[in-house]
Amino acid sequence: MSAREPITAWVDGIGLLAPGIGDWATGRALLRGDAPYTAAPTALPAPEVLPAAERRRASRIVKAALAVGLEACRAAGADPATLANVFASSGGDGHNGHELCELLAGDDRQISPTRFHNSVHNAASGYWSIATGATPAAQVLGAYDASVAAGLLEAITQVHASGARVLLVAADSEYPEPLHAKRPIQDTSAFALLLAPAQGPRSLGRLLLPRQGALRDTAGDLTDLPSALAALVDAMPPMRGLPLLAALAGGAARHVALPSMAAAGSGARMSDAVTSSSWAQASGQGHDWIAARVPHQGSMCLLGRVLDASPEGIRCAADSHHTPDHPMRQHGRLGAACGVEYAAQAMALHGALLAEQRGVPRPRRGLLVSVRGVTLHVTRLDDVAGEITVAARCEVENGDHCQYAFSLHAGDQLLVEGRATVMLDVPVPVSP
Repeated sequence: MSAREPITAWVDGIGLLAPGIGDWATGRALLRGDAPYTAAPTALPAPEVLPAAERRRASRIVKAALAVGLEACRAAGADPATLANVFASSGGDGHNGHELCELLAGDDRQISPTRFHNSVHNAASGYWSIATGATPAAQVLGAYDASVAAGLLEAITQVHASGARVLLVAADSEYPEPLHAKRPIQDTSAFALLLAPAQGPRSLGRLLLPRQGALRDTAGDLTDLPSALAALVDAMPPMRGLPLLAALAGGAARHVALPSMAAAGSGARMSDAVTSSSWAQASGQGHDWIAARVPHQGSMCLLGRVLDASPEGIRCAADSHHTPDHPMRQHGRLGAACGVEYAAQAMALHGALLAEQRGVPRPRRGLLVSVRGVTLHVTRLDDVAGEITVAARCEVENGDHCQYAFSLHAGDQLLVEGRATVMLDVPVPVSP
């Protein structure tokens, strides 16, 4: 093989588990657009392959990892006991870590040995070995939101170096509060790829990894994902692999870019290119100033003025909910669900300010692709006295997507809260 030729691996089996997706067959149909996606909590199958004692102790990540790994092996007709494996997780078992922290913070600081061994990052790999009898080499890694890309790179490299099949498993689970507020993973999810050095009778596709330029600062390619599935990409680290799975589902040759380490950390470095003084200038700006920076015009521009802004988020004030001819009123009232639109406009304004401060020549078009965890603490907004404060905090900025936490208050009263995902630079169809 020439030093210029890409490294090749064949995909012999796939396993998938995510919210509303129970297996690869379901996921393939959704990724092809052959079936509509219906959101639902991830259904974790019982790990029947584990002995009873280990089965009771199995965490969410362990259950998900075993399910997708075994699915990939069954699809390939492979004996899992014979496979080297690579396990990738951005953070491991957050629930177990949370409970350990609670114990250490209490008066009785006795830690169960069982709970401790479930807290280590390689727990899923260990349970896999127990369940399948696998004794070949196992690699376990974590690279935050780039864990899928790092795991795939490791697995393909091993296939190339060893000339043998390698199983890749990426799995993560949600965190309980207060950890969830800082790391808002939506739910448990996982996928597995069984990679082979040569094409076999059950091969589903071929991966070509360039030897040069493979590790570029990229945020991933979401162009061909249905919008409902694209929202899952930022919601759960293993779902960074959905663009790759979409390419395999479609069967056509495609270039796929997965989030690199640099891109995965872009959210943490969001403020590098801006100055505090520039953000301070936004504070106190009024309706006309806002309307010049968002696509919403006329009476549909609902925000009245900027209270404060920073690279991390924005707060605005609005009194448009009192307007009798409010464009979103129905039957003389403004339902509380309309608060999501107020929040979306605050997100749009924050995105426009980010673009300005970074010298982007034009604001990036944003499409609200999902909202979740929305709680309406009131039934309507038009009878709320005084101004409404609209807050949007950017939790994740990952190239083509942003994830926000938002809330609406009237004084100390919480009106509406939730989270939203915005996809940027969405192609807009133009009628002839």
